[in-house]
Amino acid sequence: MHLSANNPRTRADFLTFLRHARQQADALLLLGDIFDVWIGDDVIERPPSWLNEILGELALTAVYCPLFIARGNRDFLMGHGLCDALGATLLPEQILLETDAGDVLASHGDEYCTDDLPINVLNSGLENPGFRRYF
Repeated sequence: MHLSANNPRTRADFLTFLRHARQQADALLLLGDIFDVWIGDDVIERPPSWLNEILGELALTAVYCPLFIARGNRDFLMGHGLCDALGATLLPEQILLETDAGDVLASHGDEYCTDDLPINVLNSGLENPGFRRYF
């Protein structure tokens, strides 16, 4: 969705989606790139108004159905602080879901872009345990 202050229509549509999910979903998985950029979980201490509204709606959604969040290439700094504040579960990069239709592999998918050398170099640095332990 790449939510930000600059896309009010997308934000409005996303909030409508969340309202429907609260009424109809058994669980909700958001597989990354929820935000156009996420600079770290400390932003939730004093979020701008547009973000505060989204965080409130996500937290409310987690009350009605389990909310699972995965990191994307735009919001890879989302962490346990955000998920704890929302009542959500932070997913690993890949997760195998057992569904009535059979097993489904869920992932943001950037790790499958093997020809994208710049992103692969960036991701290898981000996977460094010394860096990731903070998120």
